[in-house]
Amino acid sequence: MILFGDGDTMDRNYQPAITAMHGRGITLSTVAIAATAQDVSMMQTMAGWGHGRAYQSNSLQDVPQIFLKETREALKPWIVEGRIAPQLASLADVIPGVPLDSFPALAGYVATTPRAAADIVLKSPQGDPLLATWQYGLGRVLAWTSDAQGRWTADLLHWPSANRFFGDIVHASLPQPGDPALQIETRVQGDHTHLLVTAPSTSGATVTVNAVTPDLAGASLTLSPTGPGRFEGDLPTDQVGSYLLHVSESAGGIVRHTTTSGLVVPYSPEYRELGTNAATLKAIAQAGGGVMLSDLLQAFRVPVPAVHAARPISEILLVLAILLFPIDVALRRLIFRVEDLPAWRRALQRAPAPAVPAEATVTRLRERVEGVRAARAAQPRTPKKPPDDPTGELLSRRRRR
Repeated sequence: MILFGDGDTMDRNYQPAITAMHGRGITLSTVAIAATAQDVSMMQTMAGWGHGRAYQSNSLQDVPQIFLKETREALKPWIVEGRIAPQLASLADVIPGVPLDSFPALAGYVATTPRAAADIVLKSPQGDPLLATWQYGLGRVLAWTSDAQGRWTADLLHWPSANRFFGDIVHASLPQPGDPALQIETRVQGDHTHLLVTAPSTSGATVTVNAVTPDLAGASLTLSPTGPGRFEGDLPTDQVGSYLLHVSESAGGIVRHTTTSGLVVPYSPEYRELGTNAATLKAIAQAGGGVMLSDLLQAFRVPVPAVHAARPISEILLVLAILLFPIDVALRRLIFRVEDLPAWRRALQRAPAPAVPAEATVTRLRERVEGVRAARAAQPRTPKKPPDDPTGELLSRRRRR
């Protein structure tokens, strides 16, 4: 048991209950989460009473890992290794020629649980099955929980009787040979099966059939003689499944010949139809207004009528939502009031340039020109030197111009 909690409780008298649990083979581990130091101490004490482990965590994400770890610790290991001496647990004649008193020790095996109807032949000191057998239908199953390649059976493979041991295991799973004096023929007819048994011609002989039905019930039938060494009868077989037949011939109260055989009753006859039911397929096609196609390529040439269906607009709505989202955010951020309309209008209109009187402009130009002329008149004039080269002077004037 795993106790999960914070350890905060008013009733702290848990020791009698936890001790009683451990007395019945139940351990207790605790997981303390979001607990104080005093509560954690209480959880650890409870784990000590239950002979378990105490864990502490402040994160819920650690709890699943703690539970898994505790589960792995509590579960029985499925591989048992060590020196294991097999013990005889049944008198079943599965390995008749093997001396079990000198059976070598094993180094390991896979721990398993026996079936309810299994017969354990060899077991480990812990009681786990090493060699088990059981009946399944008309066959026999044997399970050997150790290996045969030397990992755990090195001593067994060097044992002189190892070949006989594995040979007996294989032989026990094979069908047992019957008495060649008895020949059985079966023929299923509806809810019964006709049996024909051929036996040696003996005066006053009777043939009896004991059957085990699929529901593990018993049925018996005495066959009637229909000729020299021929015995026939009908066995009720209304159940679907496998039947086990044990046939015995007796004369004067003494059983002379016995054999075992099997019988399988299949499903209803309609399930045996393995061919194509063309008539049913043609009727289905006619009922649907179609035709039956004999060639696979015709399936791609059948004219398909136009189909009108509604197209989803979810993608269009998603695109519109993405486009309108920034606008929606902007509208929510900006605040518009009717009183602010004149101010918005003035802010959006272009302010006109202030008008300058024409007379003032002309006056400023005149004053500027007169000032330039006065500055030139105040500068001294230097006589110009006649040019030596008239052509060069003309070119320089042209460049300046």
